[in-house]
Amino acid sequence: TQIEGPTLNLTDKPVNFIANYSFNNLIQLKTIRLKRCKIRIIEDNSFNILKNLEDFYLQSNEFKRIKRFTLNGLNNLKLLNLEMNKIELIEPYSFSSLYNLTSLDLGGNYLINLDKTLIGLVRLNGLQLDKNRINILTNQTFKGLESLSSLDLKENLISKIEKHAFLSFRYKSSILELKLLQIIELESFSFEGLSKVQKLDLSDNYINEIKNFTFYGLNSLETLNLSYNKIETMYLNSFDKTLFSLKSLALNQNMLKF
Repeated sequence: TQIEGPTLNLTDKPVNFIANYSFNNLIQLKTIRLKRCKIRIIEDNSFNILKNLEDFYLQSNEFKRIKRFTLNGLNNLKLLNLEMNKIELIEPYSFSSLYNLTSLDLGGNYLINLDKTLIGLVRLNGLQLDKNRINILTNQTFKGLESLSSLDLKENLISKIEKHAFLSFRYKSSILELKLLQIIELESFSFEGLSKVQKLDLSDNYINEIKNFTFYGLNSLETLNLSYNKIETMYLNSFDKTLFSLKSLALNQNMLKF
């Protein structure tokens, strides 16, 4: 059994405001639990002294923004839970000092765009982004994620996946689920870089066409689910020659005419 180090637990206590001197005498803390504390404001560099902190639970509070220096100094942090807050914006490079972080939960917030937000998280293994308002995946969304093996994007408003959206990071999982979103458009080369993915689920979206080379780079793909979309059009190279491992393709409940 793993023994938890020095811990501060203020769960369900009305904290409201965190000042940049709040933890000055608590440098040895390994774990902080500030769940359901009604926190609305966190000053810049409030956690700068917490060099030994490994696990930080900040879920179910009321702050709306993560600024560039909100989390500055948490160099040893491994787990950060920001689930179920009211976060609308995370400024670029806000996580750049969290280079030891392996688990990040941002589920249940109001995030729309994540471009340049996740830069610096080179050891991040698990990323929860479910139940937000993310509307597009670009080639900047996941930039810098070199160790990711678990990604949860369900219940977002994603309508478009741009070219090379997954090329700028190394996704190590064999499964990628993008079902039950609102995807309308997949650009050519959208999935380039996902050479280890064996199962891709794009079912229950609004995709209307499969462009040439949409699935280029999915060299290990065995199962592709495109059922329950609005697909009317496919082209000669919609399923290009790199899909030489494909064993199962689901296209039922679309608008194709043969």
